[in-house]
Amino acid sequence: MDKETQEQVFDPFFSTKGSKGTGFGLSQVYGFVKQNKGAIKVYSEVNHGTQMVFYFPRDRFIDHGKKIKIITEELTHSWQATILIADDEPALLVLSEEILSQRGYRFIAVENAHDALEVMNKESIDLLISDVIMPDMDGFQLLAIVHGKHHQVITQLASGFTG
Repeated sequence: MDKETQEQVFDPFFSTKGSKGTGFGLSQVYGFVKQNKGAIKVYSEVNHGTQMVFYFPRDRFIDHGKKIKIITEELTHSWQATILIADDEPALLVLSEEILSQRGYRFIAVENAHDALEVMNKESIDLLISDVIMPDMDGFQLLAIVHGKHHQVITQLASGFTG
């Protein structure tokens, strides 16, 4: 984006499409971030892309220390969810398994969308986290199928691709 566009991007109903557009909707995002005492930094270079970075303060209501330990223990012992992660990056699957299993979740890892669908037809899944960009079937296609067949499953798309 050029400088002029960057200065208006958070204005209500601002659009680069003139009268055809209804706005980016970023004024709502801006309001939410400010309401939560956060900040947004916009980095943009014409013909190279735009990146928005969101900053939020740490939770100021938790007494860091004993209270966090109690909350973590309660969540670990009371929530026995099964999480399925579909990602074609093996290192991310290993890291995810390590983090989630430490928190007491049942974890299933697959390297593609087709395997995720096979697992979902055999297992009870509470949460599906899928990479957006995968070979053969991307995360959007996977979620479209999941939403049609397994509407009770909570879904989340994620991507490390910034291009």
